[in-house]
Amino acid sequence: MLSTPLAQPNLKLYLQNRKPVWNAIALLYTLTGYSGGIALLLINNGWLNAIGVVLLCHSLMYAGYLSHEFLHGTVFQSARLNQLGGNLMIGLTGNCYRPFSDMVKLHMAHHAGKVSPVQLGDYVRSLPAWLQWTVLGLEWSYFPAMHFVLKGRLLTAPFRQPGNWGLRSRTLALLLLRGVGFTLLGYLSGRALLLYFLAYLLAVTLLRIEETFQHAVVRTAAGGYEETFSPLLSERYGWLSLLFLNFSYHNAHHVLPRCPWYNLPVLDQALAADRPMHHLSLIQLLANYHRFRLTRILEGTGQPVDQQGKFNLDRFYGRMAPLPL
Repeated sequence: MLSTPLAQPNLKLYLQNRKPVWNAIALLYTLTGYSGGIALLLINNGWLNAIGVVLLCHSLMYAGYLSHEFLHGTVFQSARLNQLGGNLMIGLTGNCYRPFSDMVKLHMAHHAGKVSPVQLGDYVRSLPAWLQWTVLGLEWSYFPAMHFVLKGRLLTAPFRQPGNWGLRSRTLALLLLRGVGFTLLGYLSGRALLLYFLAYLLAVTLLRIEETFQHAVVRTAAGGYEETFSPLLSERYGWLSLLFLNFSYHNAHHVLPRCPWYNLPVLDQALAADRPMHHLSLIQLLANYHRFRLTRILEGTGQPVDQQGKFNLDRFYGRMAPLPL
């Protein structure tokens, strides 16, 4: 299985080769892009509003990816600073209702193979018919309704489970705080509030397209295991993956989870010398994103690899999973 970590000494080089300037640039871009994007939304100019939507969308994506870096402790040497940075990033994205420390534990369990893939088909089928068809109709129309369903389940989980008073108080406080912030934005400009929502929807959609085909459950005669894939915008122009903070190199990330984002391309290249890295064309996968937009909700990831290890794109539906937004 490609996601099994290796113990080769040379892989340590990719952990030790720290580039703090790269992290500083990514953090500065994210923070200025977020604040600058909102500022552009408040200006009564269509072209500046459009630039603001794009800038806010991309800064939200970067905040989500950087929160993942902070989860792995790849940004700072200090665990406390990584926690502070992680809390800042999830505050920007709105993915802050669960404590950052809990998110670290859950994500590490994912890398250890202790978390089962989210199965949404049975849950969607259990919904009232009108709600089920509304959700599926919106998804068919490319509106990411399941993202908001998953967010809703996360928000209500502390109130559906016994105890969890701390999480209930945290959820209510953050809902109030963010509600005040968005109310203020709407008071300053109703159009800016709508454009913020548009930027958020674009960020969710782009993250879904990128992350949908990074994982799949491969079934064999002996059972099954989770395989990872690397959907790249371009193998020839690898720098394009910076648009996704190199998160496209997902196989390399699972081989060496603590490898910083800026070292993933060279790590991927080194690993490719003695193993298949399952590079997939993200442009090619757009057809599957369109074709299976309802199938992946109801049926799961599909079966992209047969028992002989041969890849079959026509049976790769993709995975509907929670996003860092």
